[in-house]
Amino acid sequence: MKPKHDWTNQEIEKLKLEFPDRRTDLIASELGLAYHIVANKAYRIGLKKTEAFLHSPECNRLDGIKGASHRFVKGQVPPNKGVTMSDELREKVKHTWFQPGHEPTSTKYDGYERISKDGYREVRVSKGKFVFVHRKNWEQLNGPIPKGMIMKSIDGNPENCDPANWYLIDRAGQLGENSGRNELTDDYIINNLSIKHAELKPVLAEMPELIELSRNQIKLKRTINELTETSKNDR
Repeated sequence: MKPKHDWTNQEIEKLKLEFPDRRTDLIASELGLAYHIVANKAYRIGLKKTEAFLHSPECNRLDGIKGASHRFVKGQVPPNKGVTMSDELREKVKHTWFQPGHEPTSTKYDGYERISKDGYREVRVSKGKFVFVHRKNWEQLNGPIPKGMIMKSIDGNPENCDPANWYLIDRAGQLGENSGRNELTDDYIINNLSIKHAELKPVLAEMPELIELSRNQIKLKRTINELTETSKNDR
């Protein structure tokens, strides 16, 4: 049997013609292929057995009658329910049991690192507990992270866990950075101008003078607000 097979058009046509109404093992034998190669190919090209074949004697599938005498019926009580193991049998098999405190061979150790689904490095600090490496390193240098603050990477690489590569920011500030609000990026300006008319975005993107004018207006407004706030605080 070939471990891998390049299907010819003739073989594919044979599979399409015969697979729905014939046993897969017979088709595989005639083609000189392993069963799983034929079954996988049929699955990939969307072939399925017909209902008529699945209930035919050739299929030899359980139909509710064959083997019924050997199957549990609903509500049947297992014959060994409530039966305790004899001392003799217990002594004979106890060497196969896991002992108290036994750990699987896949159990990790403190200091073991892994990459989270979001791309961050995590390290095991105790059994069943992993923490982010960048957070652990930062707190060792700077102390606990204040409530309401989160960490953000400077270079955008979540695997760079050097404390100098991370800074604290609140969620409102993070939202502003992610949207381009703080830097007044072109995308932010365009979104701001077309907030009620999204269809205008392509047109606005071709108007750099208007974008720059709007950016300067926002800067001026922010400056006025800052000066007003400072004036209030000085009173």
